[in-house]
Amino acid sequence: MKRIDIIPIKLENQEPFGDDAAMWVELHDKYIKMRHKFMAREPIDIDDKAMGWEDVRNDYEMIARKEFIAGIEKQWLSKSKKWAIYIMIEGISPDMKWYYKTETKATEAYDIVQGWLLGTLIV
Repeated sequence: MKRIDIIPIKLENQEPFGDDAAMWVELHDKYIKMRHKFMAREPIDIDDKAMGWEDVRNDYEMIARKEFIAGIEKQWLSKSKKWAIYIMIEGISPDMKWYYKTETKATEAYDIVQGWLLGTLIV
């Protein structure tokens, strides 16, 4: 098993806070597992941020079998000035996604997942 730890970062509609954040991706022989658990401030109404923000607990886990992964993408998000890693999975929505402040960290994660998908990284 190979684990990629993720540090929660501020996004346009989500501002993580607190010390109990737990975010990671695990690559196993036949599946990938993503775990996100953190507190964040999020807009009460995404279309009207003037209504204020509320504290929200985010806690979810996704698992996808390797054979159902359609692809992986690393992308620069110019509006939010962040790097994103997307893993597209056949048959479910949403995709797995996580974000980095630097291209170096995003590329490192992308290369690890790509190696796992192509069979050049043994977990």
